[in-house]
Amino acid sequence: MYQTHKRKLFFTVILLIITTSFIIAAFGFENPKARLIPVLVGIVTLIIGLISLIHEVWPIQIINRFDMSIVDLGVKTDINSELEETINKNLLGSIGWITGFFTITFLAGFHIGIIFFKDFKLIFRCPLI
Repeated sequence: MYQTHKRKLFFTVILLIITTSFIIAAFGFENPKARLIPVLVGIVTLIIGLISLIHEVWPIQIINRFDMSIVDLGVKTDINSELEETINKNLLGSIGWITGFFTITFLAGFHIGIIFFKDFKLIFRCPLI
């Protein structure tokens, strides 16, 4: 078993433990309406996490299609299979766009953020957005 595979497996197990603790804590709420959303979101997250855990142990063919990493977007491979540690400009532009959008939305409100960032991606030509 590869070291990165063990790390992924360990990370998935930790996330499942945290999700399970959130579900158990939500059952402690006195108001049934207050526990509805944490339990529903927790159960869906738990199901997806279990599918991911099963995929880590016994690979599922259809999930391989969606297997990607954000690190793969920023790193280019050479013909000699040597990894260059360069960050793609498109990735940086997209991260900046998303960060700026959330910052403006937090500071000025959703309506101002939408108006400001509506055509922002066209100006800077961020292809990932």
